[in-house]
Formats: sequence, C-alpha cells, structure tokens
Amino acid sequence: RRGRPHRAGERSAATPRSREILQTDIRSTFRLSRDHAVAREEHILQAARAFACRDHEAAEDRVSVFPIGGQMYRMFIALAVLHLFTGQLFAQWSRGGIKLSEIQDFPLSERGWELSKVHSISADSHGGAYVVWSDSWHVFIQRVSSDGRQLWRHGGLVLTENGEYPTVVSNGDSGVFVAWESHDLLGEVMVQRLNLDGEILWKENGEPVSIFRYLGGRADIAPDGNGGIFVAWMQVISLNPEISTLCLQKFDARGRRLWGDSALVLLPQVDSARHPSFISIVSSKPADGFYAVWNTHWGESPRDSTQTYIQRIDGNGNLLWRHEGIALSDASASGLGWAPSIVTDGAGGAFAAWCIGERSCMQHIDSSGQRLLGMNGMIFGRRAVSERSGALIPDTQGGAFIVTGSFESPYHPRLQHVDKLGQTRFNEDAAGISIPSAETWESILCLDGAGGVFILSKRPSELSNEFLSLAFQSVDSTGRSIFGDNNWIEIVNTVASEYGRMNLVATAPGEAMVVWEDGRYTPTTSARGIYSAKIGAHGVVSPVQPPQQIIRSSISLSSPFPNPASESWMISCILGTGKNVRISLADIRGCEIKCLFEGVRPSGEFTLPIVTEYLPAGIYVVIAKTDEEVAYSNVIITYR
Repeated sequence: RRGRPHRAGERSAATPRSREILQTDIRSTFRLSRDHAVAREEHILQAARAFACRDHEAAEDRVSVFPIGGQMYRMFIALAVLHLFTGQLFAQWSRGGIKLSEIQDFPLSERGWELSKVHSISADSHGGAYVVWSDSWHVFIQRVSSDGRQLWRHGGLVLTENGEYPTVVSNGDSGVFVAWESHDLLGEVMVQRLNLDGEILWKENGEPVSIFRYLGGRADIAPDGNGGIFVAWMQVISLNPEISTLCLQKFDARGRRLWGDSALVLLPQVDSARHPSFISIVSSKPADGFYAVWNTHWGESPRDSTQTYIQRIDGNGNLLWRHEGIALSDASASGLGWAPSIVTDGAGGAFAAWCIGERSCMQHIDSSGQRLLGMNGMIFGRRAVSERSGALIPDTQGGAFIVTGSFESPYHPRLQHVDKLGQTRFNEDAAGISIPSAETWESILCLDGAGGVFILSKRPSELSNEFLSLAFQSVDSTGRSIFGDNNWIEIVNTVASEYGRMNLVATAPGEAMVVWEDGRYTPTTSARGIYSAKIGAHGVVSPVQPPQQIIRSSISLSSPFPNPASESWMISCILGTGKNVRISLADIRGCEIKCLFEGVRPSGEFTLPIVTEYLPAGIYVVIAKTDEEVAYSNVIITYR
C-alpha cells in the first residue's frame, strides 16, 4: 500500500491447529463440505501469504477470482494471516529442512528434469545467511534469519529472468553482492547489490562488468572492504572462441566500473594453445586488493598438461607478481582438473587447494609470493580434494583446515589441519585423520566457533538407492569426533541422487546453515527445490513450539474488541494471582511499539481501552508479561 519493495516476507506454514480453526470458520460461514473447505482454505492461505509478503497484486488476484464478495474474502485473508502469524513470528527450523524456493510441482512430462541449483551461500553477519540459486534461467536470492524466517519475499527475490550460475558474497551491514552469467548468446557477466532489506541498489537486471558483452562467464566475487567489489571471470576476447583470457573489474558502492569499461586483462598474452579456466578469488586481508587462482592447460587436449597459478592484485588493479602468475607447484599434470579453492590466512597471504589428474595438493603463499609448503605443495593423496569450494577453510589463526575424500574403500573423509608454520596438526601424515562413517563423498567444511569444524557429507540413504542422505559430524581441535565414531547426524534422507548439490556456512559461534537441492518426488510430480536447515554443536536444530495465545492459566489475554479494529479498541487481561504485569503493543516481528500498561494488579480481570489512530494498517501483537509468564493476542488495524 505504501509502495515499498518486497521485503521481510516472514512466513512459515500455518500450524495444524490454526488450519483446523480456519477450515471450521470457512465451513460454518459458507456452508461447505469438509473437502471444499480444505480446497478453499488453501486458496485463502495463498492470498494470505502474498498479503503478508506485501505482494498486493498477487493477493488481489486471489480476491478477484473468489466467488463471493471481495470484502468478505478480505476478512478471511486477514483471518488467515492471523492464523499464519504464530508461525511467522516464531518460525521453526525443521529436521527435514524448510523450503526456500516456491517451485511448483509440475508433472514431470510437462517440466522435464530441469532443477533449481544451489550455487552460493554467504553469512549475513547477523546470524543468518544469503542464498542464491537459479531456476528456469531466473536468478533468485533469499535472506534467511537465524531462526529460519525468510526475511525477503517468500520464494526469493528475482534478480533477473535471464541468468544462471549465480554467486553471492556478504558486504556486512551494507548488504550483499550477487554476480551471474546471462543465459543468452552474449553470455555476459552481471553484478547486483542489495541492502539488508532486500532493496535493489543498482540498475535493474544488474550492471555488466564490461562493454565486451559476449562469451564471458563463471564469475567469482570478493568485497573490497570499502563498500565495493572485485569481480573475476573468464572472457573470450576475440571472435575466435578458442582464444580466451581472464578478466578483472572493480565496482564502487554506487555500481560504477572503476577499471575501465573494457575491464582489466589478467593474462595479457593469450594464444590458442593456452586455455585458462576456473578462476577463484579472495580478498587479501588486511591489505587492499585480492588473490586470484586459476587453472591453465596447454595443447589441443585438456589432458596434455595443466598447472594451477596464483596472482596478487592491489586495489588499483596492478598485478603485484609476474604477469603470468606464480605456479603453485613446479610439476604439471594431465587432466583438466577441478576449480581450485583459495582462502586468506589473515596475515596478507593465502592458502590454495587444487586437484588435477590423479593428484590433489595444497599450497600456502605469503604476501610476497613465496611458496611456504615446498616447491610442489602438500600432497594429500589420489584424487582426494572435494570438487566443492568448502573443502578448504581458514582456521582464524593463520592456518587452514582441508577435508579430502577417497575413491577407494572405505570411502571415509579425511581431515587435516595445517597451522601457519606449515605443521600438520592431525597426524604427521599429510593425508590427516580418517573420520569414521558410513560411505560418504563430497565433504565440505565450516568452522564450529570452538576451534574445530563441522563436516557435511553426502551418503547413501537407508530409504532407497534412488535417494541421498545429508549428514554431518563435529570434530574438535584435537581431531575427536564429538558425536562419536560412525555416529553422524542425519539432516535429510530424501535428496534425489541426481540432485545432491549442497552448501554450508558458519552463521554464528557453534551454528551453521546448510542449503541443498532436494529432489523429493512422487511418481507423477516433483517437490524439488531449495531447502535449508540449521545445525549446531548438539545436532540439527529442532523445531521450537510457538507459544499459544494463552501460555499459562494464571495469565491470559482476551481477543481484542472489535477485531479488526480502527482508531480505538479494547482488550482484557485476566490474572490468576495479584502480581506485577506489563502489557505492550508490538509489530508482527515482535518489536515493541508502545507500553500500554505497567504496574501491580490484583487477581481478576481488567480492561484496557486502547487508541491506535497513529498506527498504519497492519497486524499487531498485544503481549502481556509477568516475571514468570507471558500471553499473546493478535489484532488487525484496518485501512482507514
């Protein structure tokens, strides 16, 4: 109504009890059968969700097709929002995950096997996280709070209808950056910035990284520490697709390209025999600038020869080391290899991990370009490093953790901790310690806030060989498995094996958020989409029971009268025993607006007249608190 953008779509499913109440209301008013009431209830709830997310156009569409008067239907939308409210304010994490995407369950014959893809997740510095994904060439972003609420439009904000391969990075209290590759013949790289409320700050559909808008892609991004962002991507620089290079760009906080409209070329000398690919970057904290790491292969076949290189770039776009970069290892290998990973060591240097052919390695580079783990780095074994970037993380003490896998039985993940001096903390063997488990693969890591790590892995599901299970283990600083050997905590066991993509990020000390592509399906439809769960030192965060309208028998609140209300209304509080009580009015997020009463009252009932002509229309909560107990009641203030 006030023209604000989609934001704070804080909604979770209505509780079973609230749905039962809503169905009863519908049946008694419209004299419908139970089956018809259930169908009509879902229609009302869809309108209510759109209304609660400020998607007024969608809500009005639902109103217009309802067979009775729109005014009465609006009353039932308000009723549905009230029933949804308990789930909104006290959102619940679920062991099976909460669904972030609103992907419809189309018959497989109509939709095919096209699936949403989790590509990136970043902590928002407030206990939650940003998640980006693509579906049907639409790029979505959602901000999830620490208690599982979707803080932006339900189902995610659409950043573009022509993109894929998005990546996201938090910019602290200034918001978030997202980059993606356009899905067309141009294949250009686009970047967008949003604030904490989900408001788009740059040009609609993003800013292009360069005026050369063809055959670019697979970008990586890193904040510059001054409100802007660094971008790196692979770019074809002529009409010959066989000749490509790596390009760099820097944007300021206002979305202006600072390194020229044509960007900077990381590798000035290019030819058809050299093929760079898979670039990753990380800010070179505490110095201004960033590190870039990439693979380069030579010859007509990717299997001829491949090496991994690193380069340091300052905040003005100057290459600080030799132009071709520094090889992380003197030895080359056959095979194209996987995308290398890079993390900062917190002292101006960086750790990098890569896997080419049959070898996987890690190297530590200081700020001057010196290789600190030998000429060939630290070798972890045969094809061990995970393809996921989360397999390498910094330890906040100048070292790094790395998790590796195995393509040979018993398929246990192996964990190693390398300190800032290059010493291995878990066994002298570089391969590290084995984390006993069932058969697992593609493990990723995040810090647990207590010197150890959480390890997330895919494993076979006990339900069927058609599914995957996601499970995690907590390992302390000594290498001990907190949950016990072979006792991993299962998060979900219904991930279709074809769609096992996952991501993990630490959101607070002792807490982390997991996001994955879920392929739950029935024989005729698919409920696939993006799901999220929260894990911690004690396992998967369990659902929290929301408070009922009356929490204890010794204190309760009546329903406001009238409700919906306008300028003034009344509410009664009943106390079982005399005590000090505080009654306040809050918005739907629980933020107090005004204290209505505070003082000692004897046992019994007392009524408060309330004037709210100063409030905008919306949903509000009356909260009554004593030293031991609390009660809630909901009121709708109508538009006047």
